[in-house]
Amino acid sequence: MQYVKVFLIRYGISEKIDFTKLVANTKDKNGNVPLINAIERGWKWSELQKAFVSNMPAIKKLDIVTGLAPFMLVAIGPRRDLESIHHLLNESPGTVQWYMFI
Repeated sequence: MQYVKVFLIRYGISEKIDFTKLVANTKDKNGNVPLINAIERGWKWSELQKAFVSNMPAIKKLDIVTGLAPFMLVAIGPRRDLESIHHLLNESPGTVQWYMFI
């Protein structure tokens, strides 16, 4: 379970925990939630889905550095993943409208 190892390292947690028990407001030292960190690491939908399902409210969180919504972060860079973009927008279509008004 690579995503658990990455999360534990990123958040400095030494004991083994269940990733699905984390809440959307858990933040790393930079202030980003696990979903944003998973996207920044270039996870494909098969891995990203686990972070999303366990942290669904995080879809409305913006990246601290760029100010972009999760679906936008997935769309940029060399590791963009169309499947992830599709699923993130499908799960929360209002994110596009929400982002336009902030």
